[in-house]
Amino acid sequence: MSHILGTIFGLTMIFMMFIFGTDLVMMQNIYTSLDSLSTQVSYAISKNGYLTEQIKANFLTNYNATIYPIETNILAKSYEEGFIYGYYLEKDYSPIAISKSTINIKVKRFAVINIYN
Repeated sequence: MSHILGTIFGLTMIFMMFIFGTDLVMMQNIYTSLDSLSTQVSYAISKNGYLTEQIKANFLTNYNATIYPIETNILAKSYEEGFIYGYYLEKDYSPIAISKSTINIKVKRFAVINIYN
């Protein structure tokens, strides 16, 4: 009888670890997709000279990713050639087992202004 009880507890534990592992894999998948999107964002920022509202809206509608500049880049709208422009790229994830609230996954990246022109 005890081996049946041990099997039930063991299967429950395996199931919970499977759900936890699924959350970790999904969060890593979102992080990787944000990392690959950052190359497109860096290219767009480099060509335009700064982060425009059109770039923000485009990535929000197409990829459901929010883009905003780091604190030092918020006020200025034009930068000189070679300036390193920092930005955040973020996306929300609703986990299954890790947390009851949504998790905000964020990457911080940099673009060099006017490197492609």
